Amino acid sequence: MKAILIYEPDPDLLEIICLALEMRGSKTIGLNDLNTGLMALIQLHDPGLILMDFAYTGECCINWCRQIKCLYPNLPILAVSCNYNIRDTYNSSGFDDCISKPFDLEHLYLTVDRYTNRLYQVC
Repeated sequence: MKAILIYEPDPDLLEIICLALEMRGSKTIGLNDLNTGLMALIQLHDPGLILMDFAYTGECCINWCRQIKCLYPNLPILAVSCNYNIRDTYNSSGFDDCISKPFDLEHLYLTVDRYTNRLYQVC
């Protein structure tokens, strides 16, 4: 099973997301700073999915998403955001899907499963 790489700057929320996904059998890699070797982590762990906090204007996250997609075009990246308009902007920014904050765990599981199950069935 491939890991899920999770970028969330809030350490408490990062821990909750990681624990919630690990309780369901997923391997997670938590990251709370995008400038600490994101691309090296992707290359090292070959994740099957990335959850990326889409903070404020999202410009930094959009740039990272584009860089990742250039090197790994089939790697799904989900925007996780409390931005009111995330449903309108995630696709045009290069993300495959989004999860709006606040979210309940069932929604998190359903969305993650949509991408991890698709990947694992192909392998």
